[in-house]
Amino acid sequence: MSATANWDELPINASLKTKVIVHGFGSSCSHVWVYEMRSALMSVEDCNVVCVDWEGGATFPNYVRAAANTRLVGRQLSLLLESFSRKGLNMSQVHVIGFSLGAHAAAFAGASLNATPLARITGLDPAGPLFESQDPVDRLDSTDASFVDVIHSNGETLILGGLGSSQPMGHVDFYPNGGRMQKGCTNLFVGAVSDIIWSGAVLEARSLCNHRRAYKFFTDSVSAKCQFPAMPCHSYDAFLAGQCFPCPQGKACPNMGYYADATKARGTLYLVTRDEEPFCAHQYLVKIESSPSSVPMTSYGKIQITLISDAQINETFTITTKDDEELSVGKAISKIIVPHPALEQFTAVALVYTAYSGWISSGLLQWGVSSVFLMDPLSNKWSVCEKEIMLESGVEAVFPLVQGECNETQTVDVNSTLLASSVRRNSTYKPTEVVYLGDEILEEDTNATEPVKTTKKKKMAPKERHDVEIVDLKPPGLTADKTWLYWEGHDPNSSGRQSSTVQLLPKRLQAIIGGAVSSDRVPRRLLSWFTAPHAAPAESRYIPTYKAKPTKRSS
Repeated sequence: MSATANWDELPINASLKTKVIVHGFGSSCSHVWVYEMRSALMSVEDCNVVCVDWEGGATFPNYVRAAANTRLVGRQLSLLLESFSRKGLNMSQVHVIGFSLGAHAAAFAGASLNATPLARITGLDPAGPLFESQDPVDRLDSTDASFVDVIHSNGETLILGGLGSSQPMGHVDFYPNGGRMQKGCTNLFVGAVSDIIWSGAVLEARSLCNHRRAYKFFTDSVSAKCQFPAMPCHSYDAFLAGQCFPCPQGKACPNMGYYADATKARGTLYLVTRDEEPFCAHQYLVKIESSPSSVPMTSYGKIQITLISDAQINETFTITTKDDEELSVGKAISKIIVPHPALEQFTAVALVYTAYSGWISSGLLQWGVSSVFLMDPLSNKWSVCEKEIMLESGVEAVFPLVQGECNETQTVDVNSTLLASSVRRNSTYKPTEVVYLGDEILEEDTNATEPVKTTKKKKMAPKERHDVEIVDLKPPGLTADKTWLYWEGHDPNSSGRQSSTVQLLPKRLQAIIGGAVSSDRVPRRLLSWFTAPHAAPAESRYIPTYKAKPTKRSS
C-alpha cells in the first residue's frame, strides 16, 4: 500500500481478519521477507494482507529522519484503518505486524485510533536507537493495542551491534536465545554504528543477521509444525541451567510468534532456537549425571549426545560448553538442545566422552555416568536405564531410551562404588587436608605420625617435559615394572578388569613424593601436568589410578 493510493478504491473484505505488515529502516514492501510472510499468513487462514510501503521515508543513510517519520507513517496508517472501518471492518479483527522502526509506526497507529483499539500489535525486534528508555507514548507500549507481543532478537547495545531493544514493551515479551545476539550470527563491536551511517548492503549482510531473525522467527511460527514454546524465568542464564524447565505445571507453554495470543501468558519469556533454518524451537532438557564416588575426582573433557530416532535420523549435540569442561563425580551437567523438527520418536542415544589433552590440564581416559534423561516442555521424559555406564574417551556407546523414568530395579544406587572401585586407593585414607608445596597442591593423610608443615616455597619453572622418570608409588596390592603399575588379585566390588597407569613426575618432586610414600602417606591427587597417560598394554584396559582434580597452573 502506497501513501498515494486511493484508499476508498482498495479491495477489502470487511468480513475477514486483516493483517498489516509495516517494514523498517532501509526496507520496502518489495523485499523477499514481506512476500514470504504474506504467503505464510494466507496459507493458514483466509484474510486480508496489507503492506505499508514507506520506503521513501525510510531510506539510507538518515536513520534520525526515518525514526521521526514513524509518527507520520503511524498516523497515515490509522487513517487507512478508519477508512476500512467505514466499510464495515472491525478493529478487533486487525493485527498489525511491525519490524524494527515499523513496530513503533504500528504503535503510533494504534495510539491514534479514537474508537475501538487494535486487536493486536506484534513488534518484531522494535528499533532501539532513539526509542529505548523513552516515555511509553514515544514508542511501542502495551497500551497501543488490546494485545501487544514482542520478539527481541538483537537487543544488544548499539556499539556491540544491537539494532533492536531489550526493554520489555508488550504484554508478553519473548527473548529467543537471550534476545541480544542470535545463534549462528556474528557478534559485532562497531558494526551497527558504521552500518547505519554507511551502506545498506553492508547492513543487510552483517548486522541484520541478528535483527532480521525476528521476522524469520515469526514467519516460521505460522506453520503449526514449527512451534516456539517459551517459559517464564527470572533470567536467561537460569533458563539455560534448566531451572525454569519445563512449562509451569498444569499450564500450556505460550508460543512465540503467530500463536502468541493463544494463551493468557504475560511477562518475560525465554526460549532457545536452532542456529539455522528451520529455527523451530522443539526444545529438550538433557541431564547427564556423573557416577558418585567416595573418592573426590575431577576430569576435563567434553560429553556429546546423539539422538537416534526410529526413522534412523540422528543429530549430535555437545552438552558441555567447552572442550576442557570440568567434570566432577556425583554432579550433573544439563543443557537445553533443539533438534531438527523431523527428529521425532527417539529410540536411543549415543554418548561420547572425549578426554581433554592439554599442556596445563588433561582429563581421565574413562568417566562414569549414573543417569541420562531427556525432558520436553510438556514434562514428557525419556531415560537411559543402563547401570554402571563407563565411557571410554573417544568411544561411542549406544543405549536404548525408555519412555518415562527408570524404576527402582533399573536405576543406579546412589551409593554405587563404581568409580571408587575403578580408582584404586589406599584403604587407610581418612579425611584429608591440603598441603601447599610450592605452586602445587597434594592431599596428605591427617592421621600421619608426623605432622606436615604447611609452607610456601618459591615457585620454580618446571623442567623440560622429557626429564621424567617412572615413580613407583607402591600402594597396597601393586607391583611395578619399568613402565606399568598393575593390580594383583581381584576385588569383588570391581568390574573384573585389570587396571594400569603410568605416572611421570619431574625429578625435582621425587624426593617429596618418595617421602610421602615411605611414611605411608600416598598422595591422593597427582597434578595432571605431572601425569601423562599412555596407552596400556593390550591385555589391560586403562582405569585411572590415584588421579583426581588437576590444579591449573597460572602462567
